[in-house]
Amino acid sequence: MPEDIYDVAIIGGGPAGSTAATLLARASRRVVVFEREKFPRFHIGESLLPVSMKTFARLGVLEKFEQAGFLRKFGGEIASACDDDGVKFYFKDGFRSRTEFSYQVTRSQFDQLLLNHAAENGAEVREEAAVKEVEFFSDRVELEVADKTGERNKIKARYVIDSTNAHIQGKTRKAEFWLVQLVDKFSEANTAGVDEAVLKDARRKHDEAHAHWEWWTAANGAAFHNTDQAKDSLNRSMVLAQEGIKILDDAIKARRSAPAKAALVAPAR
Repeated sequence: MPEDIYDVAIIGGGPAGSTAATLLARASRRVVVFEREKFPRFHIGESLLPVSMKTFARLGVLEKFEQAGFLRKFGGEIASACDDDGVKFYFKDGFRSRTEFSYQVTRSQFDQLLLNHAAENGAEVREEAAVKEVEFFSDRVELEVADKTGERNKIKARYVIDSTNAHIQGKTRKAEFWLVQLVDKFSEANTAGVDEAVLKDARRKHDEAHAHWEWWTAANGAAFHNTDQAKDSLNRSMVLAQEGIKILDDAIKARRSAPAKAALVAPAR
């Protein structure tokens, strides 16, 4: 009978958690994954990059990607609603490129595939299981886990991996929301005939807001551990996006009211 303690408890069944679970289970570790939601579930993040292909090959999931019908992607194009020009690029031309393609996936299907793969490799997967508390001891960690009925149980493990990144996801999504609102407002401003100088001012706000958002979501990713800096960066992104929206809103209102004012002072015929 196995000892009533896991080698590793993993919080979060997304790609990071399921990848860790697969590799640890293959190394003959007793692993349990706690995922608070029931897969499949909607999630943002459909575009895979070539740098990930080596990891997917190591996991042994590339054939499953093909069977799932995920679209092979050989490059991309960066475009902006704020400008007419776009830039195309091809993965084969990348610095030290080792593959010419990656995949465009349905994220809910992708996440479930990886989590199921972890279970197939020997990891214990518990969905609709939310970790409520974590307590550390010198020789173990204890997790209080609630199932979908609310019933709580204590789980012991020698190590714990937190792959949720939940402390920052909320602000990331809010920053994304305001960036999208600003891009939509550009379309409205263009339609209204707002002056190019005003659009340029708002575009600068967009670029800076995007940089603050990108600094966390792409440049640092899961390796970034200074949550205070991350929150400050995402807060700044939201403020800048809202400032850009106000610039455009004010210009749109002024533009729409201009014909009415001109009509009031038009000379009588």
